Amino acid sequence: MHAAKGRLVGSDYVGLFGWASDRIALVPLSTSRGTIAKFREVLGVEVLPTGMCGSDFIGIFVAGNSKGVVVPAMAEDYEIAALKKAGLNVHICPDDRTALGNNLLVNDRAGIANPRMDPAEVKKIGDALGIEMVQQPISDLPTVGAVCVVTNRGLLAYNNIKPAQLKELEILFGVRGAIGTACMGVPFTHLCIIANSHGFIAGEGTSGFETGRIDEALGFLER
Repeated sequence: MHAAKGRLVGSDYVGLFGWASDRIALVPLSTSRGTIAKFREVLGVEVLPTGMCGSDFIGIFVAGNSKGVVVPAMAEDYEIAALKKAGLNVHICPDDRTALGNNLLVNDRAGIANPRMDPAEVKKIGDALGIEMVQQPISDLPTVGAVCVVTNRGLLAYNNIKPAQLKELEILFGVRGAIGTACMGVPFTHLCIIANSHGFIAGEGTSGFETGRIDEALGFLER
């Protein structure tokens, strides 16, 4: 099973509270054993219950790929220690834009950062994740991580993106992509989805049509 619907912290906006790479998934400490088991099955990786910045908003504060994670400077010491104990390379980002999940869009091949972030820090993030980073908006929106979901297998792009920019992103990340929404029309799909190359979890409110588009965009359906 590579796809499922779910909730975290009682919310359909699972992407606010969870994060995944091809190496590990992170969920809030309050997540039930049943939900952890479902995430483990669908995403095909170990699931680590943790917190971030003293909160459940892991997906808002964390960005990264299978080579490492980036967390805000306000992350608690014990949270950083838990990530390192799990074998993750952790880069602590001092940028004032602490919602790194909303401001960075990365896979194992490349990354895009909010164009308003400090270029020197963006270079350090790229070095930590082992990728080249560029700074640019997506459809004139600087919060590039909020409007798209990218894995090493596919790209779910903002539904108002121009075809030319979608093609640019496909080339940059080395995957094919498609546009879509989640949770009954939400265009900021990062908020509604947790995904890696093995599968994805979408919020319970995601329609069947949206699930099909997500399946296609993230590379699980033949095109």
